[in-house]
Amino acid sequence: TLVELVTRVQSDPRDLLVVECGSGTSTVWIAHCHLAKAGHGRVVSLEHDPEYAAATRRHLHRLGLDDWAEVRDAPLTDVEIAGGTTQWYDPRAFADLTDIDLLLVDGPPWRTSDDARYPALTMFAQRLATDATVVLDDVKRDPESRIAERWTGEEHDGITVVPEYRTDRAQFFRVVRATTRSVGAVMGPANGSATLGSDSRRDPAGG
Repeated sequence: TLVELVTRVQSDPRDLLVVECGSGTSTVWIAHCHLAKAGHGRVVSLEHDPEYAAATRRHLHRLGLDDWAEVRDAPLTDVEIAGGTTQWYDPRAFADLTDIDLLLVDGPPWRTSDDARYPALTMFAQRLATDATVVLDDVKRDPESRIAERWTGEEHDGITVVPEYRTDRAQFFRVVRATTRSVGAVMGPANGSATLGSDSRRDPAGG
């Protein structure tokens, strides 16, 4: 998945905004292998674990990648979605992000719940660029495989996703935006209105 992601980013000449649910090795590689060399674009990673976020930031700083990558603290909080409440990243952590070209969904950790990564499409639907790509990692696991199937058959706040291709562990989707915006299911944190991983990524220091 990491090689495929870097290759995809490298082949795109645009000023890309990449957003990751979960930080780590992929953050460093995307920033180092393309963004810094191309001189444009940025990657923003949401991380619920403060210690891990700090470790990823230190590694980015050591490599001189602070201008190309940002790790944001995004604690898990109750959000209301699809008529229920679940734990997901605090929407305030990405309230300023729009026109996202590539969304990598590699968190929250599957141990949170089987549907931990399901909210991503709805939560980011109105923040994705018209021709965005969405990548769901770890689809070799049953929970993520079921999420991929659900995403394909549903509309999420005015968008649908079409499967493009699948690697050994990730499903790539193309975003299709409806001509009219539907009423979203996102209500943000359950206690107030919103202002709105994989194992391989969990080692930013490479050891």
